[in-house]
Amino acid sequence: MSNTAVAGLLDSGVDPALAPAGWPRRSFGVDDHSDDGAPDALGHGTALARIILAGDPATRLAVARIFTESFACTPTQAATGLDWLVAQGARIVNMSFGLREDRSVLREACERAASAGVILLGAAPARGPGV
Repeated sequence: MSNTAVAGLLDSGVDPALAPAGWPRRSFGVDDHSDDGAPDALGHGTALARIILAGDPATRLAVARIFTESFACTPTQAATGLDWLVAQGARIVNMSFGLREDRSVLREACERAASAGVILLGAAPARGPGV
């Protein structure tokens, strides 16, 4: 077991060229499956992974893909992905997405993660009121 910190990324996945085989990856879209080798069509998750790794190249990422062809997902997909990241040992989770209103399923997943001592990073809204 490594002492390397595990960071969770709840986003569009990570380009396989950047993600070592040891990183846990899973897709929470229409088809819930292992995400080994799937490209990051949107590039957002890959960009975030590069930023995280620039700060600490030894960081181990657990990647939950909730976006595939567009920046849209259901609150249930996000909540299920967050629960999975916590189960993978993530101690901090980046969630760079927004919702227009509170969704209890995602709020409850955030509460479970916070109760487990996980630090959650949320994005500020680019437009409109914050939720």
